[in-house]
Amino acid sequence: MKISLVARPTQQQTDNDDCIQVHISQLNDIENASCTEIQLLNTLEKVETPQEVLQQVIMKLRYGGTLIIVSTNILAVARDIINNTIQFEEWQPLLYQKTFLPTLAYLKQLLKSYNLNILNTYYGNTQYAITAIRPDVT
Repeated sequence: MKISLVARPTQQQTDNDDCIQVHISQLNDIENASCTEIQLLNTLEKVETPQEVLQQVIMKLRYGGTLIIVSTNILAVARDIINNTIQFEEWQPLLYQKTFLPTLAYLKQLLKSYNLNILNTYYGNTQYAITAIRPDVT
């Protein structure tokens, strides 16, 4: 099962037809180690306890399953604000009502501390993506 986890009811996650959209409040309804892929597309930054949610998400991920996280690249947004290369109308929605804006380096370290293997990372203009794998039990 592939799921896309959302933090707000109006949050649009993915257009992927084989991915089920699940609200974060329903996370406990999902069996442990049952998901082949979990997507957190701008989700962690909107929850009160992101590290706790991330731990719960990892428990729902199958061994060998994939975790995809997309988040606001706060360093790029800050750079663009300082350099005056981004307008208020562009950066304000990127930062508004966000409770957690980790850097990519911090998130990589956090995922590694949860014993996930980092598959790849990507820096976009104002966002980054990280893909990690839950290793098989040996």
